[in-house]
Amino acid sequence: MRVLFEFSREDLEKRFTYLNLIKSHIFSLNYKLTRDLLTEIKEKGDRLPSDIFNIIQDAISEADAVIIEGSRISMGVGFILSESINKGKPVLFLSDSISNNLKSRFVKKIKSKYLITSTYESKKDLIEALDNFFEETGKIKTRFNLVLDNKLDSFVTIESDKKGISKTEYITNLINKEVKKEKSRD
Repeated sequence: MRVLFEFSREDLEKRFTYLNLIKSHIFSLNYKLTRDLLTEIKEKGDRLPSDIFNIIQDAISEADAVIIEGSRISMGVGFILSESINKGKPVLFLSDSISNNLKSRFVKKIKSKYLITSTYESKKDLIEALDNFFEETGKIKTRFNLVLDNKLDSFVTIESDKKGISKTEYITNLINKEVKKEKSRD
């Protein structure tokens, strides 16, 4: 799984231990980050807003899931939250119990099957929230319309009938094969 992990840069030094714990836990599950912000910021400093728009868009598109540590609210965090939900990416919005105030409560008003919010007080709470999120992420299903010309529809119908499965299952299996090929390249 590829994860976009985002956070506000405010009070970075004070929150580094928890931010690093999130990053380490993602790696411990053998997941990959679409961007390693903690390392980028340490090595290069933070980037200018004009440089970051396309980078963020690509990171969201590449991600299978998004984790936002939102104890400190920023325009960037809000942008990533809304873009991720709009693109149908599962999002975990974390905030520490001290910061769970008026600033971050706006997130709890967002109604989306893609958004999970969690407040943590300890490292144990944080790990539990991450594990629960990753478990739930696999359960999200998205429905969309697919328009095929008659020739392709006939092909899919014949092939799915031969295999004794629905057209949806047939197409899903083809996509899963491509996903496995892509993962083996990573």
